[in-house]
Amino acid sequence: MKRTGLGAVLIAAVAVAGAQAQDSGPSPNASERGWIASCLKKNAQGGAANRACVAIVLEACLGDEDAPKSIKPSDLNAHPRSCAPVEQKIWDEWLNRWYGEALKKIPAAAVDKLRAAQRAWIAYRDAACAVDGALHEFPLGEDNEATCLMTETASRALDMRDLANDDYDSP
Repeated sequence: MKRTGLGAVLIAAVAVAGAQAQDSGPSPNASERGWIASCLKKNAQGGAANRACVAIVLEACLGDEDAPKSIKPSDLNAHPRSCAPVEQKIWDEWLNRWYGEALKKIPAAAVDKLRAAQRAWIAYRDAACAVDGALHEFPLGEDNEATCLMTETASRALDMRDLANDDYDSP
């Protein structure tokens, strides 16, 4: 029995790793990570000021005149469905970092609640952005969904940063 259970776990792990490898897409570079880190540092007071840091990689990729210039669009027809996932990965890295910090800092009674909330948020984000994508035909629908995933991930990351930086009373 134990061998069958272990085999099923290994098969599931390989399937998950394979799905992640297929979904990897373009990776952010050091400059792109740096823009967001620099913006977050510049807007260290948090709150609404951090929202200014959302979409700077997307805007640069799309060729926005006011965006940082150290990357160029992948082609003259750059679009959100190819640019937004790059920035989403950066925000996901920040989200995971701050989520981990929050889990270590919040009172023990809130840890399981935060884990449940995070799982629920992931399901909500994916479903809400799928609706955003389904409202329009290709390519606009896919552009909207990709941008939604990026902005929702950024927003959640910033919320986790606030949670990780709050002071909590010890029981």
